[in-house]
Amino acid sequence: MSAGHACPGGCGTAVPYVKLACLQCWSRLPKPLRDEVNAVWRQRNSHLSRHLQAVSAALRWYRDERSAP
Repeated sequence: MSAGHACPGGCGTAVPYVKLACLQCWSRLPKPLRDEVNAVWRQRNSHLSRHLQAVSAALRWYRDERSAP
C-alpha cells in the first residue's frame, strides 16, 4: 500500500495523504482556495461535506489550470 498520492498540480511529486499538494504546487493554488482548505482541514471530522467541497474545488482548479492553453 502506498503512503501517498500524486500531486494534483501535475509535477509528478509523491505527496503524503495528509497533504493536498507539494509545497510548490500548493503555493500556486489561489490563496482563497488554500485558506478554505486549511480552515476546513481542522474541522474535517465535524464538517466532512464542507471539507470535501473545499478539496474538490482545489482539485478542479488544478485540473483546469493544467488544461488551460
